[in-house]
Amino acid sequence: MERLRKHLLTTTVMTLAGVLVSSTALAVTDTETPTGFSLQAGNVTAPVLSGADNRNMGLTQTSNRAVINWNTFNIGKDASVNFNQTQGRNALVVNRVNSDGGVAEIYGQLKAQGKVMILDQNGVLFGKDAKVDVGGIIASTGASGNRPIFRHQQRTFFHHQRQRQFWHG
Repeated sequence: MERLRKHLLTTTVMTLAGVLVSSTALAVTDTETPTGFSLQAGNVTAPVLSGADNRNMGLTQTSNRAVINWNTFNIGKDASVNFNQTQGRNALVVNRVNSDGGVAEIYGQLKAQGKVMILDQNGVLFGKDAKVDVGGIIASTGASGNRPIFRHQQRTFFHHQRQRQFWHG
């Protein structure tokens, strides 16, 4: 029993140390916005950056559904990302993060008229002061191909590998 207790204590400490190191090593800057835009399906304009330090990102989605691959999907505390979805509340934009880096971290503003999905195999973190003003949101460690998204097959959206969710607030 004592051996098991020591093992659990050691693995817990190692896990906490790993979380602390990974969260501080890849700190999100206050004005950071997503990087590495690559449109995979649908119609979305390339991101337009504005404001001091390019802290505001705007994208216009004219199709009902769209899929974007990103290198990172971080939003710093003084930054904002606005999806102008011309199809309104029924629109869906899927943001897939294709990185072996840390979790997607959202501390600033995320806006959209319709639905926003953020898929990052490393997890998605919403800071306690994050402002999310969207028609609907899904944040997941799952993966999805383009076909289920465009065929409205909601039950087949995700192929889960592991789950790590972080909520502050």
